[in-house]
Amino acid sequence: MNKDFSNQLKNLVSILNTAVDDVDELKFMNLLEKIVVDLFGMTFYEVQIEDKPNQFGDRQLTTVWSNYQIDNETTVPIHNPKYKEGSTTESKYTGQTTYAFDQNKCMWITAKDKSVLKSVKGIEYVDSWSKSEDIPPYWDCETGKDIRTSIIIPLKVPGMPRPFGFINFESEKYLVRNDELKSIFKDISNIVAIYIYMLKINKFKKEHLMRMMDNLITKSSVIENLINKSKVFVAFPARKDDEVMSVIEGLLGDKEDQLAPVFWNKMRKPGIIDNQLANEITSCKYAIVYLSEEQKDEKKGTQYVDNLNVFFEAGMLHALSWEKESITQEWILIHEEGHQMPFDLKHLRAVVVKRADGKIKETNLAHEIKEIIKLWK
Repeated sequence: MNKDFSNQLKNLVSILNTAVDDVDELKFMNLLEKIVVDLFGMTFYEVQIEDKPNQFGDRQLTTVWSNYQIDNETTVPIHNPKYKEGSTTESKYTGQTTYAFDQNKCMWITAKDKSVLKSVKGIEYVDSWSKSEDIPPYWDCETGKDIRTSIIIPLKVPGMPRPFGFINFESEKYLVRNDELKSIFKDISNIVAIYIYMLKINKFKKEHLMRMMDNLITKSSVIENLINKSKVFVAFPARKDDEVMSVIEGLLGDKEDQLAPVFWNKMRKPGIIDNQLANEITSCKYAIVYLSEEQKDEKKGTQYVDNLNVFFEAGMLHALSWEKESITQEWILIHEEGHQMPFDLKHLRAVVVKRADGKIKETNLAHEIKEIIKLWK
């Protein structure tokens, strides 16, 4: 090999290594063809990798790269389906390439009489690389060329015990094996093996990533509820009935995995309370408004009246529920039995707190509220 040719080859191998880093398949294939065909003067090259077994469970190889458009099937079984144990007329393998792959052998095949390699009986083959015996027949790729030398190298990466494919170089010339050429072909096959392995790894990573993303999307509603629970603003007067509030707090506690209640009396941030209340109300998806507050009367006993502050908050929620861009979806109005609703809210469905001897009918109240909030999430 002359010095100029050697330098060109080194430059192209260097570019090939860059292409491996860039993972640019088209660029890599073009450079490989330039080395194999233009510099080495080879007639044909092909890369096959092991594919999934066919419908009969037979192992097979599939062509991934070639400088010829092959009319034959691009997927071929490794073992000859016509072969039976002990047969002297049929080879165990479909061809020399599948034999080299399965036996993990590098092969430099020529005819003993230096004639054209053909897929016919009677030709005596010589493997000057691995000294193989009982070499299967040559498999004609139908390139229309008279091939006299076929070089087959299994593809594997360091640390891999078995090859995952092979690369086949073929020439119309009768090429005598020499250590320098053998070393260069081996180097090229190693680059090809690493590159294809990288492609397979990247494909696996991409497919695995997409499966993970799809799985994440299917869980998005659950994740959203776990991370961003729906806020529920709870409006009530300072002089509220503790029994009613206990029922409300208990029901919200039962849905703590989905709902995050906001109680005004538990807001501890410094600042203007009116602004904080407005921010909390407008950022809540749901709300519960307990309008009534206790009012003691010496003659009539305990009475219930509307709390003006809570009534104002109810008005805000009523307006927000009609606003298209508002996140507020639903709110519950709760008031005491026997207490007439204000005109502005008369048309709204409300949960009525019913009492017996001054005590609330807790079961009835809990059931009504629960029926409304059971779909909140």
